[in-house]
Amino acid sequence: MFDLLDNIGRSDHMQIVDNKEGGVQVKGLTHVQVHSEEEVLQHFYAGEANRSVARHSLNEESSRSHAIFTLHIEAQSRIESAEKVILSKLNLVDLAGSERVKKTDTEGAGLEEAKFINRSLTYLEQVVVAATDKNRDHIPFRQTKLTNILRDSIGGNSATLLIATIWAEKTHLEETLSTCRFAARMMRVQNTPSQNVHQDPAQLLIKYEREIKQLKQELIMHDTLSSRSGVTYDEYTEQEKASLKTEVEGYLTGQIEDIELTNLRHMREIMGCTRHIVAEMRTKVEAELRSEFDLTAKGGGAGQAAAQRAAGEQGTSEESEGGFSVGVAPADSKPKDGQGLPKSPSRAGAETPVDGEPSAGADLDQTVLVQPAAALPKKRIPRNEAYEVFKQQGGGEIQAEINTKQRELIQAKRDIKQQGDACNGNKGKIETMNRLLEQKQQSEHSNDADQDTYVIDEEEYDAMRTIKECKADYRIKFEELRKSKSIAERLNAEIRNQKEEMLGMFDSWYLNEYGPEPTSGRAEEPNSKPVYGPGGDMLDPDEAFEQLEQQRIMDKDPDSFAFTMATKDISKGASGRPRGAAARSRSKKI
Repeated sequence: MFDLLDNIGRSDHMQIVDNKEGGVQVKGLTHVQVHSEEEVLQHFYAGEANRSVARHSLNEESSRSHAIFTLHIEAQSRIESAEKVILSKLNLVDLAGSERVKKTDTEGAGLEEAKFINRSLTYLEQVVVAATDKNRDHIPFRQTKLTNILRDSIGGNSATLLIATIWAEKTHLEETLSTCRFAARMMRVQNTPSQNVHQDPAQLLIKYEREIKQLKQELIMHDTLSSRSGVTYDEYTEQEKASLKTEVEGYLTGQIEDIELTNLRHMREIMGCTRHIVAEMRTKVEAELRSEFDLTAKGGGAGQAAAQRAAGEQGTSEESEGGFSVGVAPADSKPKDGQGLPKSPSRAGAETPVDGEPSAGADLDQTVLVQPAAALPKKRIPRNEAYEVFKQQGGGEIQAEINTKQRELIQAKRDIKQQGDACNGNKGKIETMNRLLEQKQQSEHSNDADQDTYVIDEEEYDAMRTIKECKADYRIKFEELRKSKSIAERLNAEIRNQKEEMLGMFDSWYLNEYGPEPTSGRAEEPNSKPVYGPGGDMLDPDEAFEQLEQQRIMDKDPDSFAFTMATKDISKGASGRPRGAAARSRSKKI
């Protein structure tokens, strides 16, 4: 692929890419802006002069390559809106003719050029046949550079026109029929052309500003005819906002009975002023409350009461060796003639003091000592409730670590699921692409059995590339999945160990807080004593049950003992290995 408008003749810098509009363009190709038909023809003839031509027996100047001359046209109407731009693309394609080597007598480089020309025309015909087939899902545009560049010119949103040149002589009848068949296939290509309209953003902005200005002028004219003066539709200035705020404050306080609404902007500004006034009032009220009451911190009243107690307003406390006192009562707090004193039932039967001896409550000015009560044991609560209390006290740190690791475990499980889905998806893609390759290879080998070489098409190349990418991604995701599984297993083990440690700590804490479990008044459960086997080892519950069952059978029906034990052995499996205490006793004897 060469650039005919580039005199240097470079070809390594060009690349066929898709543009933003979904079309095709050649990156690195020379683009020249023209303004007249004369300039277009000048560049057209310059590119035509740079084409490669050669001589053979049928043509003095036979073109040895295909040529594409592309015109990008932008059209704007001078009458309608200027922001509407119609974009068009015109591809002028000159295809090199199909040649039979026997008739042209070409050799060397000309022979290789003829092979490439015929092969490219064959691929172009395959694209045309696929485009006309309604049951075909894929059209192989990317097989050659020619069909890739003409992707947006064959069918679809385009008007395709083919001009076929033929020979009228009988000797070239086969070439003439082949060209006519190709033209007939091209006629069946479905075209649905439509205008590519583009809206210029700069022109649209100018149009919208002009329309807004016109609408404002119409509103001003309407207000003038309706005798409405002082109405504005622009943004309010700071002075206008301050004046409107004063008016709203007067309306809220009752100084103004009504505010005349002029337009929608006036209503929005009033709502904004009301919002600012409410915010200012809220701040002002909060400041007044904070200055009047102590709202600086939660529990301020308790702090003030503590300060009053410290100042001695409610009496002072005194400590002694025997306990603590409630303080010294004031001198004027003594009731007269025993009035107001409660009669205690415990003192009803007390002895009357002898004359001349002071009674126990005679002198109320003395310090009254209250002996501390004996420490009572804590009320026992269920273990599940005690466990919740323990988690908040002694086991808080371990519980926090367990919660953190559980969250990490949940995230690890989510990662495992995502990575597993990704691995399965890649595996499914690889299997699908492998089946596609097998089908393509079988079909191609059956059609081209006589050919020595096998050329892959674009679809097969994409399938092989997809398989390679999926395999690489599968390896990465599988390694991540393996790491995530090891992390999940480690977290499970750590959580299990910490839970066991926390349960051990809880048992010690529960014993220290509430003492051992009470056993008095509880009836002993039947068969709660340990059972020992033949070797002196203590049996577990299953083994003890089996021994009791054997004893029951021997007591009830000794003749059926052998049959019952044989039936149980068959049901459990013919392993023949002893279990439980019997196995342990046998290992000791060995």
